[in-house]
Amino acid sequence: MLSQMQRLVAEVDGRYATDSELQFIQDYMASFKLRLSAYVKLQNAEATIVQQVYTRMQRMDSNLLKHGDADVTAKWKRDTIRALRYSAIAMLLNDPDILQERFLFWFQTIMKAFGTQQSCNVT
Repeated sequence: MLSQMQRLVAEVDGRYATDSELQFIQDYMASFKLRLSAYVKLQNAEATIVQQVYTRMQRMDSNLLKHGDADVTAKWKRDTIRALRYSAIAMLLNDPDILQERFLFWFQTIMKAFGTQQSCNVT
């Protein structure tokens, strides 16, 4: 929604927007209750979701969250919560661009720098 709004502002500079250019706002409003409901459900289930993923990952490979001798479980949980929250807000705002541009590119770069792509892929 925010990305679309920014594009709209740039495109209609000095003129009124057309009905078709404003359609995304109507679509956003029509689906807002459903997206808000999903957002609240994700918020309420966050701890359960993260714990279930963690348990599953441990069953797959108990060394997956080890980096050398260090246990990186706490960092993994923080990163997983961050990813879940960013995804939820992108869904609430109906703006996948915000997720990709502001979070995923940055996050992927960090994960590559720390050599944790395997646990990210499994997550």
